[in-house]
Parts: sequence; C-alpha cells; structure tokens
Amino acid sequence: MPEITKYYELLRHPLAIVLISFVLTSVLGVAFSQWISDRAKEAEQARSETETRKAAVQNLSRSIYERRARADMLASSFFRGAQLDEIKERKKLYDEALVRWNTNNQTNLFLVREVLRIDAYSFIESSVEFTLIDKIFRPLDVCLTQAYDAAVSGNSAMSIVQECQVRKLLQDALDCGYVIADELYKLSSNATIPYRAASEIAARCPK
Repeated sequence: MPEITKYYELLRHPLAIVLISFVLTSVLGVAFSQWISDRAKEAEQARSETETRKAAVQNLSRSIYERRARADMLASSFFRGAQLDEIKERKKLYDEALVRWNTNNQTNLFLVREVLRIDAYSFIESSVEFTLIDKIFRPLDVCLTQAYDAAVSGNSAMSIVQECQVRKLLQDALDCGYVIADELYKLSSNATIPYRAASEIAARCPK
C-alpha cells in the first residue's frame, strides 16, 4: 500500500499532470492529424477517379456523336441529290469515323464497366453493343453503303435512303446515343443508380 500511495502522490504532482497532459495531447494530435491526412487522400483519390470516369464517358459520347454526325452528313447528300464529288468526300469522312469507332469499340465497352465500377457484363454495356450498334448503327451503315454504291453507279440513291428509313435511324442514333452517354455521365458523378439508368435507356432506345 505505501508504494501505491507513493505513485498516487507522484501522479498528483503538478509536473506529472503537465507531463501526462503533454503526452496525451501529442499522441492525440498526431492521431488526429493522421486521420485528417487519410481523409484528404481518400477524397482526392475519389475526385481523381470521378474525373477519370467522366473523361471516359466524354470519349464514348464523342465517338457516338462523330459516327452519327458523319452518317447524317452523308445521308443529307443523298437526299439533296448532291454532286458525286461531295458524296465521295462525305463517304470518305464517314468511313474514317467508322474505322475509329470499330478500333475503339471494345475499349468503349470496357469503359462502361469502368464507369459502373463492375467487372461483369451489364445491361448498359448490352445496350451499347446490341441496341445502339446492332439495331441502329449497323443497319444505318448498310443503308448508306447501298445508297453510295447506287450513286457511284449513276443511279438515284433517294429511294434507297427512303426505303431503309434513314431519317428514323439517325433520330434513333441521336436519342439512344444521348441517353446512354447522359446516364453514364450521371453514374460517373454518382447522380443516379444503375437500375434507374437502365430504365431510362430502355425507355428511349429501340426495343
């Protein structure tokens, strides 16, 4: 007991209290500073990842609109009965956009997974591959190619672009391409959830 009393008296000494307070304050201060530093690093990493995902969506959106815009310009030449030189130049630009799309297509699909933060195949990725590409861009390409072949052969391409409903395909490309890019951008910013995004895409893209 005398020893306990001795230690108790030491702890009650003003210098001991000051020393203990100093040690506790220093330890707590370091711990709090480390906590603040860790939270700042996490926030910066989250911001960087969000900006990366936004950039990925912008690249995908740019690819969609470039292909659609080049298709629209070529179709316009057919509807106006433009000179063959103009048609050939616009077909050349359209083909270049198509090559860029095909070159980056798989990358674009992987970007969708990056935005969604998943590894598995998703509804939105399926919408790009089987709706935007298979139901819109592919028939649009067939239509424009047939119309171009007719124009080069000296025949009218008007009936071809009318029969394949190129205006509807172009509008579908605009609407579906926009909603896919818009919903992915929202997902990259945590402004929506995958289920809601999938519902919006399903509502505005061809069935």
